[in-house]
Amino acid sequence: MNDLYIEEYDGVYQNEQEKIKTQVGIANECLKIANEANFPTDFQDVYDHLFEDDSYIIIFVKNKEDKIKGFVITCQEEGYHDCKILHIHGIVLGPEIQGRGMSKEIIDYAIDKYKPDVVTAKTHNPRCFNAFASLGGGKYSFYPNNQEIPETVKEIVKSDCFINNSDENLIYRDAYPDEKIQQSKNNPLVDVIFDKVGKY
Repeated sequence: MNDLYIEEYDGVYQNEQEKIKTQVGIANECLKIANEANFPTDFQDVYDHLFEDDSYIIIFVKNKEDKIKGFVITCQEEGYHDCKILHIHGIVLGPEIQGRGMSKEIIDYAIDKYKPDVVTAKTHNPRCFNAFASLGGGKYSFYPNNQEIPETVKEIVKSDCFINNSDENLIYRDAYPDEKIQQSKNNPLVDVIFDKVGKY
């Protein structure tokens, strides 16, 4: 990772004009990354996901020329029995940095900084699934897997407004548009993932 670094967006601006100009520039850079990664989206979708809520935490992967090469959108919530939740809304990495462990690196950064009790996410991407499964070198419990899901975990999921429509197996059905699912079905890692969680 010598040629890359992680930087959290601070959202501090001198005035509204500077804010809009900078945010549009960031959204354009992120749209380019999403397009290069064959992620079906448009400028407005990217802009809204990045900046629609001031409480969202945006973390960038940048190269030494200070260009965005990937980004993560996350937020903090309070859940079941005051459980501190860090929800990962999305991870998008440019093709040239995929497969280098950057998803895990960014998630680890967020965990180290915000110290949640639980990390939640929904994904159709097998690489992201694997990154979540490998957090902490396997020292954390990860669901869904091929084991019974504890009731406490189910209650935590129900208390997370971003994934509370998950079924009893923690599968969030119909969460993505068809084009994203088609993209996943063409990925050979998908079968490996379904073998891990069971074919629900």
